[in-house]
Amino acid sequence: MLTASPNQKHLRFRDLLPIWLSFLALTAIFHEIYSPFFDPGGASGNGVGHDYSLALPALLDGRYWFINNGIFSAPWFSPAFCAGQPFFADPQSIFYSPIQFLSFFIEPLAASYVSLLLTACAGYWGMYLFCKRSMQLETAPSILAASIWMFNGFSTHHHLVGHIGFLDFLLAPLVTWLLVSKEPLSWQAKASRIGFSGLLVAGALHAGLGSLMVPFGFCVWGLACLAIIRGAPWRQFYILASTTAVLALGIATSKIVAASALMKNFPRAQYPLPGISSFTDHLEFVTTLLFRPEEENFVAKASMLINRAIGIGPHELAFDLTLVPLIVTLGACLIILVTNRQAVPIKIAPEKVSHLVLFSILTIIPLALLYYSPEWNATLKQLPVIKSTSAPWRWLVELSPFICVLCANALSRALGHRPAFRILITVLAITSLVTLKATVPREFYETQSYNPTPILEAFQKSQAPEFTPRISAIGAYLDDAGNIAYTSHQNDLIAIGASQAFCYNPLFGYNIENFEIRTLRPGNPLSARDGVLNLKNPACYVFPKENDCQPGDHFKDTIEERKAAERFINYRQLSFKFSKTQELANLVSTISLIIALSLIAAAVVIKIPVWSNRKPSN
Repeated sequence: MLTASPNQKHLRFRDLLPIWLSFLALTAIFHEIYSPFFDPGGASGNGVGHDYSLALPALLDGRYWFINNGIFSAPWFSPAFCAGQPFFADPQSIFYSPIQFLSFFIEPLAASYVSLLLTACAGYWGMYLFCKRSMQLETAPSILAASIWMFNGFSTHHHLVGHIGFLDFLLAPLVTWLLVSKEPLSWQAKASRIGFSGLLVAGALHAGLGSLMVPFGFCVWGLACLAIIRGAPWRQFYILASTTAVLALGIATSKIVAASALMKNFPRAQYPLPGISSFTDHLEFVTTLLFRPEEENFVAKASMLINRAIGIGPHELAFDLTLVPLIVTLGACLIILVTNRQAVPIKIAPEKVSHLVLFSILTIIPLALLYYSPEWNATLKQLPVIKSTSAPWRWLVELSPFICVLCANALSRALGHRPAFRILITVLAITSLVTLKATVPREFYETQSYNPTPILEAFQKSQAPEFTPRISAIGAYLDDAGNIAYTSHQNDLIAIGASQAFCYNPLFGYNIENFEIRTLRPGNPLSARDGVLNLKNPACYVFPKENDCQPGDHFKDTIEERKAAERFINYRQLSFKFSKTQELANLVSTISLIIALSLIAAAVVIKIPVWSNRKPSN
């Protein structure tokens, strides 16, 4: 019978106690700091984040679909906005995500906060397990890295304003831990890890991570490089990572193909790609972005970005890891230099050198993306994904988990044989971290003004057994002169069963410049003019050729299309034709999902947990 090594034994109570105590304390502090922003009146009674005007109606729309169709019928289109628009194919749609699932049963604003809290907790454990198991660091430095990552500003502050699609970036260390093990894994453990990580990666895309999936992948790869430099087997990682990538892409193929078909009709490359041309400004921008509060000198930081056409708020520069990891890392490096003056040069294995180079390249990519020169900018505007972004600084989030891990590694190396000092530094660092996070000014978030009450009241009404969702009118807000008025709550008309004709959806451009009004007007969606109904046929946005129409076309005033439109506004599945590619993609996604669930189920049946490195005894 095989015997587990000391690293593979279950942690004793005294080892588990500080981990769980720190986690529970940090969770309580996290809740105390951020939960007030998710009251209906916000942290100071003004309202919640401005982009919840897009997120909350969308979550209510998803609940309406769920009421009539359940979770297994994909919501390809929605009648609730823009008089009919794509749903599943929209890269920002999040029907198959934890936050949408929660909003099937609890108010969407509460679902948003619960999702934030749970994902932050998953981020803590993912970073801890990666540092402790994959990097083989001591407990205290691993807890410090997990704490810094849990409180990182990027995902949290974007979530405060309603950018709910960025939340899953917190899961990058968890995915990496599943793919990187210091010890050889049994085939059962490999299978279960592939299943779990495949679901997490595909789930991140379904949850709206979108263009940040590329830096998400780079982040996982970079973290794996650090573990390989520390001695983790590189072949095992690449086997698990490549298999996971294939499985995740398989699960998400239906979404990817549909979104690609849609984006061909709505390319978003018309916006300029901002950057920073001065080296000193670049250095100052990146360091203050990563280590200082986002509201500190925000105007000065934002003004460094040239070639920018889109306005930004402090949440866009909210990476704030605080000065804690910087100070700890610099102090630890100083100790290492002082105590290792006579160190003999160590011969480094070739695979470690190559992965150090690779890690450096992955670190440089987001920095290079932020650099601006006319020639370099023209080159970037030719690259897929990058050419469609108007916020390249977001890619700097890739560096945040690297900083957390390097901080923990430096502390571990500096005080490896001084556990008492290591624990003391960790306690002081975490105390400083949460103190800074609790006291930093958040005036921008406290003065957000979106009122979620109409959406929350509509959710309460939808809980009645007799409730039947339906879009009964095409609507718009008008000013006193009877002209179309654009408000901060454009999409709230769903709460009264109306579809906002001039809705806000970035798919059509930040100023809705790519949306065709045509004969659209407030009133009955089934009324006819010029041979068409007052309702868009959303299938034309995604599959125009297959459905013999053009993007922006309305339902025709025929008996057949009237029946289709009637089903559509009653939240019933619309009859339309897929492309052959989409039909194949749907099949691939179904098979891949079955495979992922089977791998996890098999691991549960044979009792091989994903965190186990042990091979089953004979």
